Amino acid sequence: MQKFDNFVASLRNLETVQGQEPPYSPIVKAGIINLFEITFELSWKTIKDILEDNGYLHESSGSARTILRAAYAAKMIENEDAWIELLDLRNLLSHTYDDKKSEEAVDKIKKDFIPLFAALEKELRDNWL
Repeated sequence: MQKFDNFVASLRNLETVQGQEPPYSPIVKAGIINLFEITFELSWKTIKDILEDNGYLHESSGSARTILRAAYAAKMIENEDAWIELLDLRNLLSHTYDDKKSEEAVDKIKKDFIPLFAALEKELRDNWL
């Protein structure tokens, strides 16, 4: 599945930021946030396609929030609250730029959200594809 392959490639790129340590240059910070946004977009769109293919969704459209809730109900993801927090951060970062918030976001991405993406990759490989 091409979307899954793109998601995994994006995640591999995002995982390379684990070696970056603060203070982050503006370019590094922007790159990490951009990789995070791309990986998130690919993750929820991959989830949507797989849920549709497996009969969990009957609508061809749906917001990321709706798709994440359906993924949780289908036991594709374990921590719905963490994924909703991830979505909220992506939305915040897409519409505002605050140096302090972006620094906090990078730390959260590295500590909490890369592992969520990695767990999704494993779940999809092991049980859905």
